[in-house]
Amino acid sequence: MRIEDVPTKEAKSESASSEQITLASAIDLAYRNSPQIQAARARVDIAHAGKDIAYADFLPHVEMGYRHIAGDAPDGGYVLPTIATSIGGMAFGGSAQEFDVAELRAQWTVWDFGRTASKYGQALVMQDIAALQYTRTQQTVAFDVASSYFDALSADAAHQVAEEAVRRAQSALNDAKNYLNRGSAIRNDLLRADLFSKEMQLDLVKTETARGVGIAKRWPPQGCDTRRRLRSRDRRAL
Repeated sequence: MRIEDVPTKEAKSESASSEQITLASAIDLAYRNSPQIQAARARVDIAHAGKDIAYADFLPHVEMGYRHIAGDAPDGGYVLPTIATSIGGMAFGGSAQEFDVAELRAQWTVWDFGRTASKYGQALVMQDIAALQYTRTQQTVAFDVASSYFDALSADAAHQVAEEAVRRAQSALNDAKNYLNRGSAIRNDLLRADLFSKEMQLDLVKTETARGVGIAKRWPPQGCDTRRRLRSRDRRAL
C-alpha cells in the first residue's frame, strides 16, 4: 500500500524519482511537523521546568554580599585598632568610620506546614498530565493521518473507477455510431450513449475534485505539502 507523487509540469524530468509515501512515513512526517504535537511537547517542557522550580523550595537558600560602609568621623577622628605604647596609642589601619563587610547568608526552611510539599506534588501531577496529553495528541494525529491516508486511497480508487467508466462509455458511444452507420440502430440509441458518456465524464471531474479537496483539507494540519497529488498503487488495499 503506497502513495506516490504525480509530477507537476515543472518537474516532469523528476517523475522517475518521485517520493513514495507509506502510511508509516506519513505518520512520521506528521510527528515531526504537526503544530499540535509541537505545542503539546512545549507544554511537557513547561511542566518539567515547573517541577524543577517547585523542587528548588526544598533546597537551602544561600546569598553572598559585599558592602563598603563609610560614615562621618568626629573632629579629629579616631581609628581602629590601637595599641598602647609608652608614647601613647598607636593606630593601625584607616578610620573606624569606613570599612568593608563581606556577608554570607544561608536560609533553609525545614517545615512550612506542607505548603512546599503540596506545591511540589501539584507540579508532579501537572507533569504527568502534560505527558498524557502529549501521548494523546500523538495518537490523535496518527489517527487523523491514517484516516486521511485511507480517504486518499478511497478517493483515488473512485477516480480510477470513474476513468474506467468513461472508457467504457466512450466505447459504447463508438459502438452506437457504428451501428447507426450500418443501419442496425436508431438515432435515439446514439443520443442515449452520448448522454451516458457525458455523465461519466462529469463523474470523473467530480471524483478528481473530491480527491484534490480531500487532500487539501486533511493533510495540511499534519505538516504535509498540499501541492502533492497522491495516487494509490495498491488497489487491493481497499
